[in-house]
Amino acid sequence: MFRLEGSQSFDASHVNTWVAVSLVCGVQELDLFIRIEGRTDHALPRDLFTSRTMVVLKLGTGFVMNVPPSVCMQSLKILHLHSVELIDDDSIYRLICGCPVLDELSMKGCVGKDVHVIHIFAPVLTKLFIRPLVYYYHFDEVFKHKIALDTPALLYLELETDSVEGYLVKNLSHLVTVNIGIGYWPKAENFSDSVTDLFVGISSIQCLHAYSDFLVVLHQCNYHLPMFHNLTSLRLYMSGLAAWETMFWLLQKSPRLETLVFSNGSLLSPNRCWDQPQNVSKCLGSHLKVVEIFDLFEWEVYKEELKMVEYFLKNAEVLKKLIIHSGNLDFAVEKEKAKVKVLKKLLSFPRGSKVCQIVMR
Repeated sequence: MFRLEGSQSFDASHVNTWVAVSLVCGVQELDLFIRIEGRTDHALPRDLFTSRTMVVLKLGTGFVMNVPPSVCMQSLKILHLHSVELIDDDSIYRLICGCPVLDELSMKGCVGKDVHVIHIFAPVLTKLFIRPLVYYYHFDEVFKHKIALDTPALLYLELETDSVEGYLVKNLSHLVTVNIGIGYWPKAENFSDSVTDLFVGISSIQCLHAYSDFLVVLHQCNYHLPMFHNLTSLRLYMSGLAAWETMFWLLQKSPRLETLVFSNGSLLSPNRCWDQPQNVSKCLGSHLKVVEIFDLFEWEVYKEELKMVEYFLKNAEVLKKLIIHSGNLDFAVEKEKAKVKVLKKLLSFPRGSKVCQIVMR
């Protein structure tokens, strides 16, 4: 293993020499997280792309992946790229296709201005992390690009994007867990259709953690979603005026949901009244066992949030536990008295499940 990381800058010729020597010695793991003196576009030796021994390759920051026409890294299983510029569509495709046993891929800040489609074709890939991909980010210029996934063995996907124009997906039927935070691009051509295609592609998942503008995207896409028949665990970040309406609509699409977690503060926006859904989601009547809510009770919407919690208690017929993380109550002058008051109120609500426990933390 050869590892070089730190905040100091290194001479480009020295780095190339070290990499070349490590390749000759049959290095299996190469970790480079450094700065090159006076440069932000250092190209790595081409011999790197034909290494037969490399198993783990982790690169950052400021390297340029000048991918040659022929790539053969037959042993590479783990590839992490952090602020490494991939100069065009072909370079990304050649790099990933040249790693036939790649099992884990992480990309962050890897898109140059000439990249239009990030095409990830990896037959045995099981873990994929795609984080904000813009390499040079300016407030007055955002590089728009599409993500194309063809990963039939993928089990875990973490997708956090803020400048993606669309998605092209296929062969994602084995996915188990997805962590997703996507930004909304109303001016992107066919954005709603491509996002719908993404949701169709991940519809077989069992666990979903959604944050950022996820619910906003669903709302703007007119709720065109498939059924999530296998989804048992859902964690949501609530944001936007229509967040709770969209959330209940998502529950309608998740008939086997067992665990529902709200990962952030208020479930409702100020000046919004709780409007009870007309239909009770199937999962509430037969599968939902745990509801957990973090940082509940903004004082501006305190009464309305209580109505929503009451709805869950009344309609979740097999609920075993309601866990409340009081959050903003901690700022009350008499914190413990405030918690006791809220807990008494919760205990007074009718419950559809006789075995449900209410826990307040």
